[in-house]
Amino acid sequence: MPLPPRANPTLSQPRHTDAPNLTTKILNNLVSTAQIGSRLLLLILQMTIKFTYFLIMAVLAVSTCALRPSGARSGLRLRQGAVSAEKTGLKSSTGISSDTGDRQLVTPSYNFAVGCWGVSAALIFGAHIPLFSIPFVLLGALLTVQTGRVRFAFDSTAMEVLKKQKDGKITKSGENFAVGGENRWAYKSFTSWNFIPNKSFPLFMYFRESQTPNAPPEGQFHLFPMLFNADELGALMVDKVGEEKQF
Repeated sequence: MPLPPRANPTLSQPRHTDAPNLTTKILNNLVSTAQIGSRLLLLILQMTIKFTYFLIMAVLAVSTCALRPSGARSGLRLRQGAVSAEKTGLKSSTGISSDTGDRQLVTPSYNFAVGCWGVSAALIFGAHIPLFSIPFVLLGALLTVQTGRVRFAFDSTAMEVLKKQKDGKITKSGENFAVGGENRWAYKSFTSWNFIPNKSFPLFMYFRESQTPNAPPEGQFHLFPMLFNADELGALMVDKVGEEKQF
């Protein structure tokens, strides 16, 4: 008499589902994606902070007199009211009035500051990422203040950086905090100059000069944010320093 078939122990055991394993894989993938996203966001934030830091350092260089201009007179003319008001108040750091007969002041421009405010507004109200707007808000505020204070002046022999006081008087800006000496450079000492990135979209103006003691062979480097009318500044630099040195 044949024996009944024996039950397969494997078949008799309940099947294990792969659902827990699938859920674990999905969670792991989500965690990995979140980590990559957070790292990318942190990298963008770091790059934004570093870029803003360099801009702020450049503006601080202006506020603490990291320049030396004092240029000559060009064919350009400022509004008579502004010229007379600022010329009559021009005094040296010792309180002695300076000869301002041949001095020309470059008209200030708030374009750079307005651009920073515009980027801030776009980040806050357009992209809805107000955290990223903080560096541009700070930079815009600093540029606004410095545009109202710093003046570039050109006379018959040199370019100079001056400072406008609260009472409207224009005074010497003191010694250069970076390399020392007066913030005034003779035109004949300039070795090169230009706008960054270019004259059509000027964010900075740089120049090199050989007047600073122990300057490198190519000249001491100076960088300024564009707080002034680029057309006026460019015309004065071409007239006083020379277009052949614009590179």
